[in-house]
Amino acid sequence: MKKIFTTLCLLLSLASNSQTSPDFSRKEIQAMIAVAEAPLNLRGCNLSGLDLSNLDLEGVNFHNANLSKTNFAGAFLKGATFENANLSIANLSGTALTLSNLINANLSGANLSNSYLYHSDLTDAKLTRANLFNTNLSESNLFHANLEFCNLLGANLTNANLEGTNFQGANLEGVIGRKP
Repeated sequence: MKKIFTTLCLLLSLASNSQTSPDFSRKEIQAMIAVAEAPLNLRGCNLSGLDLSNLDLEGVNFHNANLSKTNFAGAFLKGATFENANLSIANLSGTALTLSNLINANLSGANLSNSYLYHSDLTDAKLTRANLFNTNLSESNLFHANLEFCNLLGANLTNANLEGTNFQGANLEGVIGRKP
């Protein structure tokens, strides 16, 4: 069943490079979750603008997916893969992203307030102007991440790898743990 969804998604993305409507609806995603025997593989899918709030999306593969303006508020995304995904202006507030892969993800303008990204990998992630208010980034890897003009008010950076991270213009007031 997993291979069918992956193949369908890849065919849909190849069929129209200029496609603006999402490949699947919220109801279709919920139906896939209900029958899936393993985490969904939505690699390369266009899910831009969808409401995926409060869903259990643990371990889902969103590699290279277009998730711009997608609403993930309150979703459970532990271990999800967002490598090279476009999450610009997405709403990820109150999400659980523990152990997630966000390598080279575009999170510019995204709302990650009150989210839990413990031990997640954000190597080379683009978080320009993202809202990270009260976000737990402890033990996370932010190697070479771009956090220009981010709101990090009250964020937890305890034991985070901040090597080469760009904090130019970021609000670092009340940051917990290691200060950049």
